[in-house]
Amino acid sequence: RIACKLSPSTIKKYRQFTDLLAKFCTDRGVVYITQFGIDHARSFRESWSGSPITNLKRLERMKSFFGWVMAQRWIEINPAKELKRPLTHDPPADPISDEDMSDLIDAIERMGTTGGEDNASHDRLLTMILLLRYTGLRISDVVRFSAERLKGNSVFLHMRKTGNPLWLPLPEFLVTKLKALPLYDGEHYFAPGSSKLSTATGNARRALRKLSKLAKVRTVNPHRFRDTLAISLLQAERPIEDVKEILGHEDVNITLKHYGNWIKARQDRLTRSLEKIWDIA
Repeated sequence: RIACKLSPSTIKKYRQFTDLLAKFCTDRGVVYITQFGIDHARSFRESWSGSPITNLKRLERMKSFFGWVMAQRWIEINPAKELKRPLTHDPPADPISDEDMSDLIDAIERMGTTGGEDNASHDRLLTMILLLRYTGLRISDVVRFSAERLKGNSVFLHMRKTGNPLWLPLPEFLVTKLKALPLYDGEHYFAPGSSKLSTATGNARRALRKLSKLAKVRTVNPHRFRDTLAISLLQAERPIEDVKEILGHEDVNITLKHYGNWIKARQDRLTRSLEKIWDIA
């Protein structure tokens, strides 16, 4: 874990996978790893229930697991290497409209308070929403957001492949709200550093679901804020490479896959092309 820098959530998923694999092997009488062949790999995959995307992740873990086993020279071939990916359909980008964003913010005051914080819990929720909206950070990063990530009016997003840090300027009003929040353990804005990540992210997701219901807005999950930032940048004609950097995608093709249809220049070009066709017709 330390050498590979795996997160607790990733380790948990690998443990779930190995538990599933161990049960399969026990049921099939497979005792040694060298007994697990290609036919076993196919049967193992066919035994999975779940959505295509869940099974895709399981397949990726199986290939990774047996790739590691092969690297130890315990087996000669990876039995999962040639298994085909299940067909998946990525959900389309789902930005939050300005009207829905306004309704969410207005509904915060109708949320209950927790832990005797009174208005502080409302301020935390509002600031968390704004931080999600203007940084595109994942919810796991936001609930662990600490004072050291704020430098002047900029926030540290992540390290680039070059090893240089990426800092993103924030709106002045958001910086003011962050600095006004009382910190947990003198360091964290939205959850104590001692809390489990799964607990902190779960609490944040539940708060967003409850707020969505109060605001009478279609359920807002944290990823919709990433979509909102990405699309707002593209609609403002910012380069797709900039969006890729901010979101932390490894390859610009990933950004294009999810947000290519929202590039304003593409839309304008398509509109002009169609208008010419209609004029000719």
